[in-house]
Amino acid sequence: MQVKRIQNGVLRILISDRELGRLGASFSSLREKDPHTRRVIGQILTAVCSKVDLPFDTILSIEAAPVDGGCLLLVTPRAAPPERGEDIYIFSFQDGNALLSFAAGVSQTDLPADEILSSSLFLWEGGYRLILYCTALPDNAAAILGEFTEPVGTGLIEATRTAEYGEAVYIGDALSRLTASVPLRSAPPDRPL
Repeated sequence: MQVKRIQNGVLRILISDRELGRLGASFSSLREKDPHTRRVIGQILTAVCSKVDLPFDTILSIEAAPVDGGCLLLVTPRAAPPERGEDIYIFSFQDGNALLSFAAGVSQTDLPADEILSSSLFLWEGGYRLILYCTALPDNAAAILGEFTEPVGTGLIEATRTAEYGEAVYIGDALSRLTASVPLRSAPPDRPL
């Protein structure tokens, strides 16, 4: 088994067909939400945790892909699970101007603090991605987002993909840090800075 930590804390685990066979599995037998698959993955992670200093109580997102002679696992640590009733929204900004214009618009808006629980910002393919963890997406936030962003998707899978392949800028408090970086001004928020 080969283990390597790559960007954003993601672990890349390469396990051979022979090693999977010793655990009573093969790539084709791995199934989401299957008790046997959970035991196999648990055994792999138990072996890996001591090698890479991964706490046993860390919440993980795991993706598996077949490779020649084995299986590749991408293991992404998550800070916290989604709260009950929490929705995850992912938005894309074309460039820094759109991001700063959005931040200026948000800084002049009274967003309900109890509805947006957390936010994270990532560099993504020449632009940016913003992940919002919300109990509900406030109407005034949706209006500003619609002006400066393109919706990418919703849910944990797309958020995990963004965290794995994007470069973290702000984790957990992106909205407050973005609005703090933009001076208050009287010009309309839709004009580039």
